[in-house]
Amino acid sequence: MLRIIVALVLIAHGLGHSMGVLAAWTPIPSGLTNRPWLFSGGVLLDSGTGRVWSLIWLAALLVTTAGGVGLLLQQDWWRTVAVAGAVLSLVAIVPWLAAMPPVSAFGAVAVDLLVLAILLLPVGDQIVRQLR
Repeated sequence: MLRIIVALVLIAHGLGHSMGVLAAWTPIPSGLTNRPWLFSGGVLLDSGTGRVWSLIWLAALLVTTAGGVGLLLQQDWWRTVAVAGAVLSLVAIVPWLAAMPPVSAFGAVAVDLLVLAILLLPVGDQIVRQLR
């Protein structure tokens, strides 16, 4: 049961990255505002740089979701993919924290840091064993 819950959290978190892709490329409301990113006040989500950066959001969506599916299907590679997804997720969202609703920003960063802590630190091995 724990494996299914964790897998669904990873999948939902991965799918949540669609917000960045939608905000950059479509007029569909995604929950993100068009506030500037961390590095320069002139770069917005729907700017050229924002659209290029949305490819990182898309990669985070695909990789994090794949990690969750891999866990759900009990594949050996899920752990490596979930770590890569968490890193991509942080790279994608941290520069755009000002554009995100505070609850989403906190939740996304918390999930990514928790995934990295559990999957990379030795203490996390006990938790990973319970997911089998």
